[in-house]
Amino acid sequence: MSSDSGVERILLISSDPEREIALVSWCLKALQSVGSPELHVITVLPELDYSIKRWLSQNPESHQLEQWVLDENSRRQFMIELAEAAGVKLIIHVCFGKLFYDSIQYARFHQVDLVVKMVQSNPQTLNSLLFDSQDMHLLRKCPMPLLLYKHGTPLPFSTVMASVDVSLGEDWGDDDNIDLNQQIFQWAQWMNAHQPIHIAHAWEEGIEFYAKHWSMDLSDQEFNELSESTFRQHQTALSRSIDQIEFTQKPIVHYLNGEAVDSICQATKSLSTDLLVMGTLARSGLAGFLIGNTAEQVLENINCSVLALKPEGFVSPIPPPKEIRPQIIQVATD
Repeated sequence: MSSDSGVERILLISSDPEREIALVSWCLKALQSVGSPELHVITVLPELDYSIKRWLSQNPESHQLEQWVLDENSRRQFMIELAEAAGVKLIIHVCFGKLFYDSIQYARFHQVDLVVKMVQSNPQTLNSLLFDSQDMHLLRKCPMPLLLYKHGTPLPFSTVMASVDVSLGEDWGDDDNIDLNQQIFQWAQWMNAHQPIHIAHAWEEGIEFYAKHWSMDLSDQEFNELSESTFRQHQTALSRSIDQIEFTQKPIVHYLNGEAVDSICQATKSLSTDLLVMGTLARSGLAGFLIGNTAEQVLENINCSVLALKPEGFVSPIPPPKEIRPQIIQVATD
């Protein structure tokens, strides 16, 4: 995504249309300022087991599959009306399969700019995680920016936080974090261009650990000077990343001295964050299958919407299909 091109194709993974009205309206509004806007909506029904397939093959006159598709489309009639009013091309696709797999295949086939899915916390679950297994599959394997929207969060987003990491030293310009941070900043600003975004950088100085285990005999003054020097290094590195972006409003920067997962999660709570924008770095050797350990732990402990971005060069383990199955209803608006 470049700062001037905007987003032209959004894919909404739709499972509960009656509760997605606000999210659909937000998607359409986000698309209205571009030249050829398209909102794709995919509904993935459970994959048919052998007994159902056999019954359908023995009763071809039942037209049950077609009826299921028609029923799902009728539940989304309001999307057609909203898209027509907004002047946005709407494509609704209903299929049978695995939600994360078919959604990623569809997204790759149509080269969408953003994938959106609504999530909702379930207080009755034992682990009380916001994101379920389908969400985690999407987070690990979707190559496009992925917005997991927590149901009930006001739209447009008000408080947007961008969580970034930096590398210290003279070779900072060669670090992969630089490009990913630019994406994070641009997307965070796109999500809320009317208010300054919050930028959070968590870091651990580790001086106390080294002083204890290396028997470093530091005076209070030396300890404070070393701590201040470490902070300035992080501050300089982050400033370099921030200076690469032309923000519409000056961002609010938070330096979080402490363990990354706890610091970021606590910051989202204290700021009542609506949306956390973060990168998901794949572990070496298993690129495309796992997200970074810190990112995964953050996702397991936060309770707000998330926009997850993959680094440049990420390769999804889910290939694009040669074609998309024909259960499509297309609404073209002039």
